[in-house]
Amino acid sequence: MRYLFIPLCLCALLWSLSAYAAVPAIPFTVTMSEAVNVTGSPRIVLDVDGNTRYAVYAAGTGTASLTFTYTATAGDVDLNGIGIGSSSVDLNGGTVTDLNGNPLANLTFTAPANMASVNVNYPSLSMDFIADADGRYTLNGTVYNDLTSFLTATGGTFTRASTATYFDSTGTLQTAASGAPRFDYDPVTHAAKGLLIEGGRTNYIYNSTMQGAVAGSPGTAPTHWQLCSVGGGATCTRTIVGTGTESGMTYLQVRFQGTMPASGAYTNIISFDSYGHTITATNAQPYNAQVYLSLMSGTLPTNVGFIASEYTGSTYLANRSFTTVTPASLTSSLARYSGTAGAVNSSIDNLREPRLVMGGTGVLYNYDFTLRVAAPQFELGAFASSFIPTTNAPGARADDLVTFPTGVWHSNGVGTAISETNHFYVYHVLNGASGMFDLDDGTATNAIVARLDVGKTVYVRNSNATVASFGLGAFSVNTVLRSGVAYSLNNVNAAGNGTLNTLDTSAIIPTFTTLRLGIDRGGTFGTMFGYMRKFYYYPVRASDTQLQLLTQ
Repeated sequence: MRYLFIPLCLCALLWSLSAYAAVPAIPFTVTMSEAVNVTGSPRIVLDVDGNTRYAVYAAGTGTASLTFTYTATAGDVDLNGIGIGSSSVDLNGGTVTDLNGNPLANLTFTAPANMASVNVNYPSLSMDFIADADGRYTLNGTVYNDLTSFLTATGGTFTRASTATYFDSTGTLQTAASGAPRFDYDPVTHAAKGLLIEGGRTNYIYNSTMQGAVAGSPGTAPTHWQLCSVGGGATCTRTIVGTGTESGMTYLQVRFQGTMPASGAYTNIISFDSYGHTITATNAQPYNAQVYLSLMSGTLPTNVGFIASEYTGSTYLANRSFTTVTPASLTSSLARYSGTAGAVNSSIDNLREPRLVMGGTGVLYNYDFTLRVAAPQFELGAFASSFIPTTNAPGARADDLVTFPTGVWHSNGVGTAISETNHFYVYHVLNGASGMFDLDDGTATNAIVARLDVGKTVYVRNSNATVASFGLGAFSVNTVLRSGVAYSLNNVNAAGNGTLNTLDTSAIIPTFTTLRLGIDRGGTFGTMFGYMRKFYYYPVRASDTQLQLLTQ
């Protein structure tokens, strides 16, 4: 009797599916030249990234078409195609006979040519924060459709001791309650960005939500604000056209009219805070200024910028520029303008009056334009973070913290961890490294860490000493980074965006009790300030080939 081995259905667990799909059985069909009877559990030997697995007989006795199924084991990953481990059906104590009971003498076959398309990717723990509105998650093959139920199943926690803002899928600013995660979206394209994780920040503008504003000619400016403060012979009148909301942000719409002499003139278009409110500062300390603006009518002069003034006590030192607003960049829809600057006077001890200003251009000109302004923020840091609403005092946002105890999904001493992230910054002395993920023992002493710092490193820490360290290759902020580490005793490697490092053969792996997302080791070092998009953990040391494929 002769037979053919023909794959009729090759189901694949791909990167885009494995994070939130229950693991299916992958069927193979053997078509015989005539009907046969099968007893027991004959099987086809498979090679899954060097590991022996089996497709076990499932159905078809009494017919010429036999189905064998392979069910993945947690940790199975082979993204360049599983192989056939043997060219013969393994009877495994069973039988395959013709209908007269005669055993088949020859059970060899030729492997199909398209096995490279049969891929498997089965992490024991997976989190896909961009799959839908609240993510999709799996724990050893069990699917969870929201983060809350997944945290309950794993014993994990998400904490933040304050409210915080984010943009929803319609591009509308929303406020998340204390302790509630933020699934952020691009306010323009509405593309999902992932779980927003940030460290603590303070908005030093006392009234960023413009309380107290009244429309009119001239109208009443928001509490603590000042409009149209001039010097050097300039003139300025303003009319508060109105207030409202756009994309969930409260705005103030103001018409500015006046004259700027040829030289020596300036106009503080909008002072977002009063002169009497001081912001502690030291030399070279970076602050970030941001505001949402749109041009509703008229033409904006070419020399409008966001500045603040440096002081020692009440003695003025200099103005510091944060960002310039160009007329060509303004549209009729609100857009964010942001810039960072460090104070440069060695004697500085405070900053004052974050404001939009207009200076002289060397020629006499008249101006008449209407601005819509929303969500001003002035914060200590080398980059902008999410908007912090305030009403009558500086307001703070607390750290986002995501933590899981190791459990049935974890294997001590061996594993593979993969993350997909997007960062606001790489490294700054004020904030430290930008953490991606960390496995530790509850301390900073023993850990495996993936973080962005000067060396863009993944490293292993054992007994408070670094025993292995890797770079992650080229990287830019506000771009997607896929990074990972695969480890076992004396066998550790890391990869970033498909670039594989050199194998380390000397690292001893500590025992871990905790997984943290978006923070460096022990939860005591740099917070991400960015987006966790995906995270996968495998309770095996994946091969370097698979590690590289998983990060592509």
